[in-house]
Amino acid sequence: MDWMTRLHEPFFRSRNDVENYLSQELRAAVPEGWEFRRAGEELNWTIRKQGSTFPQESYAVRVTVGLDLVILYHGNSDAGPFGLRQVLNSAMVIDSVLLRAFSLRQCLAKMFAECEPNVYGLT
Repeated sequence: MDWMTRLHEPFFRSRNDVENYLSQELRAAVPEGWEFRRAGEELNWTIRKQGSTFPQESYAVRVTVGLDLVILYHGNSDAGPFGLRQVLNSAMVIDSVLLRAFSLRQCLAKMFAECEPNVYGLT
């Protein structure tokens, strides 16, 4: 319960903290048959089904610029004409300080067990 007394303290103090933590957690949580990689210079990772070409099945993890939120994207698609449906993403969000109580590994396990992947490359 120590985490409850530390809600005012940032979990991540730097981008390097984020990169190290996410690499460790993703390595442990990504199921067999899936792979992860950093997507660009921002704090974004793509978890992609191995061998997936088009359509591509994936999940995504993003840490906000302020390092205070971790966003897990799932169940999104580019099917159909571009519209509001494509820009309002489905995601689970956790305040990074709560990663002291519930690890990213636990969050990812829940996402893989309960959520469909994103599917892109349909249109």
